[in-house]
Amino acid sequence: MTLTKTPTVVSLQDIENQPVGGKAKGLHFLHTIGLDVPPGFVLVDWTHDAHPNALLQAYQAMGQGKVAVRSSALGEDGAQASFAGQFESILHVEGEEQLQEAVQRCLQSAHSQRSQSYQQELHSNDKDTEMAVIVQRMVTAKYAGALFTAEPRTGESDRIVVEAIQGNGEELMSGHKTPSRYVFSKTGSQLSASNMEATELPETLLSQMIEVATQAEAKAGYPLDLEWALDEEHKLCWLQARPITALEGPSLSEFDYTPDTASTCFTRYNIGEILPGAVTPLSRATVASAIDWALQQTYVTIGALPEASSQTPMVVSFSGHLFLHLSNMYIIATRILGANKEGVDISLAGSPLPTTDLPPVDSLVSRLRNGVRFFRMLRGAKAFLERVEPRIQSRQLPNNLSAEEWLTWTEEQHKLLEEALLVQLHVSMRSGVANDVMLRTLTKGKAATLAHHSLMSSLLSDVGRVESTGTVEELDRLANQIMEDQAIAEQFVAFAPEEAQAWLQSPKAEEYAQTFESYLNRHGHRCFREMELFEQDWRENPLPVVRSLQSVVRNLLSPQPISRQETALSTDLRTYPWLTRTIVQRILPIAKNAIRYRERSKSLTVQCVRLLKRGYMALGQHLVKQNLLPQADLVFFLTHDELKESLQTPEVDWSRRAQLRHRIYQQQMQLSFEKVSIGRPQHQSLYSSEDPNNKILQGTPVSRGLVKGKARVARTVEEAADLQPGEILIVPYTDIGWTPYFHIAGGLATEIGGTLSHGAVVAREYRLPAIVDLPGATQMFQTGDVVVLDAEQGILALASSS
Repeated sequence: MTLTKTPTVVSLQDIENQPVGGKAKGLHFLHTIGLDVPPGFVLVDWTHDAHPNALLQAYQAMGQGKVAVRSSALGEDGAQASFAGQFESILHVEGEEQLQEAVQRCLQSAHSQRSQSYQQELHSNDKDTEMAVIVQRMVTAKYAGALFTAEPRTGESDRIVVEAIQGNGEELMSGHKTPSRYVFSKTGSQLSASNMEATELPETLLSQMIEVATQAEAKAGYPLDLEWALDEEHKLCWLQARPITALEGPSLSEFDYTPDTASTCFTRYNIGEILPGAVTPLSRATVASAIDWALQQTYVTIGALPEASSQTPMVVSFSGHLFLHLSNMYIIATRILGANKEGVDISLAGSPLPTTDLPPVDSLVSRLRNGVRFFRMLRGAKAFLERVEPRIQSRQLPNNLSAEEWLTWTEEQHKLLEEALLVQLHVSMRSGVANDVMLRTLTKGKAATLAHHSLMSSLLSDVGRVESTGTVEELDRLANQIMEDQAIAEQFVAFAPEEAQAWLQSPKAEEYAQTFESYLNRHGHRCFREMELFEQDWRENPLPVVRSLQSVVRNLLSPQPISRQETALSTDLRTYPWLTRTIVQRILPIAKNAIRYRERSKSLTVQCVRLLKRGYMALGQHLVKQNLLPQADLVFFLTHDELKESLQTPEVDWSRRAQLRHRIYQQQMQLSFEKVSIGRPQHQSLYSSEDPNNKILQGTPVSRGLVKGKARVARTVEEAADLQPGEILIVPYTDIGWTPYFHIAGGLATEIGGTLSHGAVVAREYRLPAIVDLPGATQMFQTGDVVVLDAEQGILALASSS
C-alpha cells in the first residue's frame, strides 16, 4: 500500500521528527539552545499544487511583511555535503502573490541542472534533494556575516573566524563583497584582523558572538558554520547553522599533538635542522617516529625512563612541522647526576632557553646510578657505530617484489633506520657532552660570553676527515680537473645546468664523467632536506651538484678575491689557568673525534632514509598500476598504515586523500614558528620590522671572522645557485645540500642552528665567518643589501646600521 504524503506547515520552534531538511533543523537547533532566531515556519511535503490557504494563513499569523524564502532539502547542510548554492533562496519577499511564486521557485530548484550535477558528483541519492521550504522573517541588517567555529580553510579546530560586511549578508554569501575577517583563539584572544576598511565590529559584539558560538559548537558536538546579522536595533540574530563539511578531509592540523597542559614546552631547535620546514605524512610516520623511538630508547638505556611509551613523546608535530617535546626531554635533568636544564638547552640551542617547570628530582643514589649508565653509553658509542655500520653499508634494494612484499621490506628498513638513529644519537651526545664540559671548564660554570663562544669555535676548527666536508673537497677536485683544459671549462660554464649535466653523464666527458660518477656513488644519497622522504637526492637529481660545480669553475676562470678579516680573539686559551688549559687540551681530541663520528653516523642514517624512500617509491609504482594513485610520489602523503589499508580496501578514494594532503603540505611549507613555545605553538611570521632602516640582528657566532659584502638571501638551495663569490649567504638553516656553496661565500648567516650544527662544523673547516640563531634574517634582509657579518660579536647588520 502506498502512503500519501500530506502537505503541512510547521513552525521552526515546533519541529520534531518531520522531514524538514538540514537548514530547517539547524534553525530549530539554534532556537532550542536559546539563541535569537527570526520567527518563521517550514512547508513540509509541499507540492506544486498544494492548497495555498495554509501557506497564506501562516504568513498572516507571522504578521506578513518582508520574508526570506529558502529551500531546505533533506540532504542540504548535512555532515557529508552542504549543497550550498545549489537550491534557491529568495530574499525581500513581500505580499501573498510574491510568496507563492517564491515557494514554487524553491520547489523547482530541486530538479535544476546544477543540483543534479552536484548530486552526481557527490554520489548522493534522489532522497537528498527532496524539498522542504522555509519562510522566515527578513532581518534588516546593520552588519551581517558568517562565523566558523574552526578555520574553514585549514581545519584548525582551535580557531574561530568571523567575517562581516555592512548591510545584509547576501552580498557576502554571493561573493560580491570582501568581508572584514577576524581570527580568534578559542579562549577569545584575537590573533589577526584583515580588510578593516570593509567594516569594523565593536569588541563587545565580537565577544558576544564568540561566547555564543563556542556554546553552540559544544552542544552540537561538531564545528559549525553560522550565519548572523545585527539588526538596526543592535539585536544579534542567527540565521543559519550547519556543519563545516570541509573539515572531514585532511587539514593543516590533522596530525597535531595535543599538549598535556598550557605550560608544556616545545622547541624547533635541533629538530628544525634535522627536518626543516614541514614534513610529509609518511616522513612523520616513519622518520620522525624513528627519531622519537631513538630518543626514548636512549632515555630508557640510561634510566631516565622506565620504558618507551606514547605517553612520553620526544618528537611531536604541529601543522606539519616537527617539535621536540622539551618538557619530556628535561626529565634527564632530574634523573642523571651532573645533568641539568642548562645542559639540555645548550646541547639543543647553544644557549639557555626560557625557564619552565621541571619534574621532581630523583634521589642522589638513583641519579648516581643513572649517571654511570649514561657515561657507559657514551664510552660505547664508537663501538656501537662500528657494529651497525657494516649492516647499513651492505643493505641493498631488492627487485621484483609485490606490493605486499614491499610493505614488509619497508617495515624491516624502518627498524634499521631506528638503529641507525640510535647510533647517531649516542655519538652526537658524546660530541655534545665533550663540548659542554669544555665550555663549562672555560666559564667555570658561569654563563658563556661571546669571547667563550669565539674561543670554542677556534678550538673546534681543523677537525679534519669530516665526512660532510668531502662533498666540497671532491667537488673542488673535479672543478680543477675541468680547469686543466680552459676551452672545456669555458664551454662547461656556458652550458645551461641541464646541458652541463647531460655532458657530464655522457661518453663525451670521458674522465670527467668517471669522476662525476664516483662523486655520486659516494655522496649521491645526500641532498637538501635529506631526511625528508619526498625530497630527491643527488643520485636522483644531480642538478644541484652540477649548478654548484659550474659556480666553482666560473670562479676559477675569473677569480674574485674574497675580503675576509681574521680578527684576534678577545681571549686566548694561554691566558687561562694551567688546570683549565690542561682539562680543555685533554678533552679537545675527544671532542674532535666525536664530531667525526657524528658526521659519519649522519651519513649512514641518511643512507637508510634514502633506501627507505626508494622502497616506498617502488610500492607507489604498484599503486599506480592498480589505479589507486595517479603518480607514485603521492605515496608520501599517506601513512604506512594507510598504505597497508589501501591494498585491503581499494574502493576507498586514497588518491583524493593524498592529493589534498599534497596541497595542504604546500601551505604548511609557508608557515613559520617561534623556536621555543610554551603551550601549543602558533604559526606566524618570523619577523616584522617597523623601521626598515634599522636592520640589526644578534645571534651566536660559530666560526670566527669579520666580513662586509653584498647579501644573498636564499630560502631554497635553488636560489643559492645565483650566489656570487664573496656574497654573504643568508639562509633559514643549513644541511648538506647547502655546503657546496660555502667555499665561494664570504660569510654565512642562518636563522636556526648551534655551535655543533652541520653548517657550523663545515664553516669552521673552511674558515667561513658564520653566525647562527638569527630568527627573521631572510625576511629582514634582501639580496643586494650591503651587510656586515661580525662573527666575533655575533652581529649581522645592514652596513648603514652598523
